[in-house]
Amino acid sequence: MFGREEITSMFISCRGSVPSPRSKHVAAIYDDRLLLVFGGASKSKFLNDLYALDFESVRIVIFVDQ
Repeated sequence: MFGREEITSMFISCRGSVPSPRSKHVAAIYDDRLLLVFGGASKSKFLNDLYALDFESVRIVIFVDQ
């Protein structure tokens, strides 16, 4: 996780399905509570999935997986 004020990063332990390694994806913070990660590409295919990391529960939720 990245701390905006402190400009630091750290590894966190979370629950849920972790997104596969990817490049060319987009990520955004929503409502200072969710980190959204959409799409991108793996080594062999393009991805069309949406993951959300809830900062309060430290849980990853997948919304779309195709």
